[in-house]
Amino acid sequence: MADRHNSAHQWFWQTSDSIGLAGVVLAGALEWIWPGNLESILPAPYRTLLGGIVLLAGGTFIAQARRELKRGRQPAAPGKPTTRLLTSGIYRWSRNPIYVGMLLVFAGGAMALNWPWLLAATTAMVPATYLLLIRPEESYLARTFGREWEDYRARVRRWL
Repeated sequence: MADRHNSAHQWFWQTSDSIGLAGVVLAGALEWIWPGNLESILPAPYRTLLGGIVLLAGGTFIAQARRELKRGRQPAAPGKPTTRLLTSGIYRWSRNPIYVGMLLVFAGGAMALNWPWLLAATTAMVPATYLLLIRPEESYLARTFGREWEDYRARVRRWL
């Protein structure tokens, strides 16, 4: 962490990677103890196809968001100060496209791999992402950008 007191995230674990890893570890443990099956909800060929589409959409969100961060010369790594509010590209539709993408990747992967515990863990990742990542970011952006942030927040949804 470069300057944790002048950034949205104060701790090393406040990343989407940490939340995702915790979800995968929890899901893996539960799957090992109580194996599940999504087959009764959606048969394999459809589930795999749908999961693949959702996973691809999530990966696209992440790639587009990272491209915008690079184009705007803003850090993707936590602990570094944001110097400019990004409102172009995918940030015109979502204030948190990396987090949306992460959740879609996990949900799509869970469907494609027939891993119901990962689907359940992904559901639990939503409030964790909000509480541990989004709330501190929104507070930081409000302090840093004031009216510009408030205008952007009024125009663009948090998720989709």
